[in-house]
Amino acid sequence: MPETQIVLGFDVSLNRLGVAIGNRITKDARPLVQINHADKSQRFAQIAALIDQWEPEALVVGNACAMWSAFTAVVPGLRGVYLPC
Repeated sequence: MPETQIVLGFDVSLNRLGVAIGNRITKDARPLVQINHADKSQRFAQIAALIDQWEPEALVVGNACAMWSAFTAVVPGLRGVYLPC
């Protein structure tokens, strides 16, 4: 099976999670969905469903230093993994 070259991008904030889909071959991207669940397990279930549906080759997570502390509050195990903030 040929590689899909599909990438899912995640823009994390305190109240919602924006998801975009991109294609490395055509070099375009578009918004896909906004996840508004307050419950973490529901957020991760929807993320898992998107990964199963699109079978991306890569995942990209936006993590600006200004928002990093908020992101690690949601996913504590990632503190210091990507940025030394």
